[in-house]
Amino acid sequence: MTKSLTALLAATTAFAAFTMPATAQCVQDDATHSTCAADDADGYALATDYHELTVEPGVTVSSSGHTIVLEDGAGGGESIFNTVINDGSITSDGGDAIKGGEHFTVTNRPDGIIATSGPAGDDGITAGDYLLVNNQGTISVLDKAIDGGDRSELNNDGSIVSYALDADTVDLGDHARVVNGHDGVIAGTDRAVDLGDFARLHNDGFIGGGGGEGIEMGDRGELTNYGTIESYMDDAFNAGQRVEVYNWGTIANRGFAGAEPQDGIDLDSGQIYNYGTGTISSAEDAAIDFDAGNGSQSGIYNEGVIEGAYAVMVETGASGDPANVDRQRIINKGVLRGTSGIAALLGAGMDEVNLYEGSTLEGSIDFGADDDLLAFIGAPAIEGRVGIFDGGDDTDVISMADITMANVLSVTGAADDFVLSLLADLGDPLSEYAYNFVNFELIEIGDETYTTADFVAGVGAIPLPAGLPLLAGALGGLALLRRRHAA
Repeated sequence: MTKSLTALLAATTAFAAFTMPATAQCVQDDATHSTCAADDADGYALATDYHELTVEPGVTVSSSGHTIVLEDGAGGGESIFNTVINDGSITSDGGDAIKGGEHFTVTNRPDGIIATSGPAGDDGITAGDYLLVNNQGTISVLDKAIDGGDRSELNNDGSIVSYALDADTVDLGDHARVVNGHDGVIAGTDRAVDLGDFARLHNDGFIGGGGGEGIEMGDRGELTNYGTIESYMDDAFNAGQRVEVYNWGTIANRGFAGAEPQDGIDLDSGQIYNYGTGTISSAEDAAIDFDAGNGSQSGIYNEGVIEGAYAVMVETGASGDPANVDRQRIINKGVLRGTSGIAALLGAGMDEVNLYEGSTLEGSIDFGADDDLLAFIGAPAIEGRVGIFDGGDDTDVISMADITMANVLSVTGAADDFVLSLLADLGDPLSEYAYNFVNFELIEIGDETYTTADFVAGVGAIPLPAGLPLLAGALGGLALLRRRHAA
């Protein structure tokens, strides 16, 4: 989708002012049903359960307080299983548009409008646990558009917009479910969507935050995105522990000059799958940022584009925030681009990066402390402005298991800082690639693993390729470590 947050907010301002006719025309038909067949300026309240209220097409129900109130049960306490079906307009200039209890359902049909405009900035729809909202129309408010409890559900194919500077457009509790369809828009001046733990969100449309996140989610949630998720002044998607992200669309921090840098995706831990059409980006900070986790391994599988000042980074503790010392595993078949010159800043932890033949790397990879693995899968033919591979402290391994010593052209430098030149394709003399490795202790070529000291000394001392038989003899006499790469 090509909508922008600014345009969406501007386009819905027409719903900020309402007329309020003076005739009361919402009536109770029987014990289970009420109807608003003509304009009603006094709102409608009923203490009931298992009740359905219908607002007919062209009808406006309005109030200077709360407009539709079905939150109290027939026997006292919070109501259950009430329903509002809106084909008209439900508006308030001094309270919530719709208030319900638990197991409350609101269906806002294509021509339906739910709106608030009062100075108190009240909600569009507010209810307890198990709220279900099906929206094909317009919800436009000055506070929260939808405020529900645990196990609430939203299905949106319309427009949901909040102009509040300090409120979420959609705020649901734990175990919430949100499906934003292809024509769905959820946008806010602050945060667009706030969900609790164990939440699931599927987006085919547009979700945009202004001063807050596009989406914030608790622990163990899941995001599936085919559309656009963005924020201008905060993370596009921020979540807690053990979160899963499946992306075919766009997840972006748009940023701008003077704004505090924020991320495309910010997780404590989790798994991110960015497929071929997927883009994850940040204008000023990391496309993907892992905060301090709980000991869980995090992973990134990338076929698309991941781009930011850092494509991937973890909190190192340098900023005063707790350091992430968990393991990160990256599989790159697409593009990792770090506009700062560092594509991946991985910090402490036993990290692993797998670079597939034909993938693109723009910038360096800094592995940080602990035992790390850098693996080239297939021919070591990596495109782009590849920077330095820095293994950091402890025992770090380079794996090129899919080539042999025949591919090696030269090695220059020392064991802790050397440049390896090689042919990715022995049949193509133009397939030469050179990589700079710093602070690696072991290198695997084909089936054999060498210390980098022995490898640099052995290869650097003998002209290649004429000296290959001599090199094989020299390296063969060394004590070799065998190590197979587990792909």
